Amino acid sequence: MSQSIKTRVGAMSVKRDSKELRKLIEAVLVDLGALRTPAAANVTDVAALASAVDTLAAKLNSDAGVTDANYSVANAAAVTASAPAALTLTS
Repeated sequence: MSQSIKTRVGAMSVKRDSKELRKLIEAVLVDLGALRTPAAANVTDVAALASAVDTLAAKLNSDAGVTDANYSVANAAAVTASAPAALTLTS
């Protein structure tokens, strides 16, 4: 059974240590927050690439000179990832 950070920090014998640990966790949250922007951009880039692949596949499927007309066109629809949500440290 997992315990919350608040419970575990509150149970530390030395309050000074718990304050330092909280500062460390807050710094980690700041760093993770900074990673949200590039991660969101990556999600957008992947969706754009999937859309471009769909366009290419549709063109290949409709081209009379291409003998195989079974290229997958559902790539963009399969991209369901979203940008990561913000993290917060409570109490």
